[in-house]
Amino acid sequence: MSHKKKIGLLFLLVFLVFFIGIMFMNTEKFGICAPESSICQYKYSGKIGEPIVLLSFSTLPVLFLLLFTKQAVYETWKKFALIFIPITIVWIFTAPSSCGGYLPMCITKELASMFSAGLFFLISLLIIIIKSIKLTEKPEQAEAEKSRQLPWR
Repeated sequence: MSHKKKIGLLFLLVFLVFFIGIMFMNTEKFGICAPESSICQYKYSGKIGEPIVLLSFSTLPVLFLLLFTKQAVYETWKKFALIFIPITIVWIFTAPSSCGGYLPMCITKELASMFSAGLFFLISLLIIIIKSIKLTEKPEQAEAEKSRQLPWR
């Protein structure tokens, strides 16, 4: 399967996960929680829905950009994503939902998901840009080396 088909399938999968996150953020509308159950809504919206939406929302534009790159760029990004995403999931789901007032700085699920989504997006963009530049420089270097060779060889 070509890397563009893989990216297309990933795009559909992430879009589906994004929609599931939207469902968890709107539990009342989708019938997950009763309208008067604020505890149920808080539980699903803040703990599950928001991290899923933020992570998938930051992944969708990256996958769109990867559609226009070479396979080597995709493979490099995939190595990064396979390490970053599981670590992020563990970090978000082990972070507390809220913190006590005595801590000057506490990383909640919301803050962890925002930070990791932004970091994922920025690192992904850097990987795509740097790897694409390196791949375009290699053919130019090969042509420069050919022109430096002596004509009698």
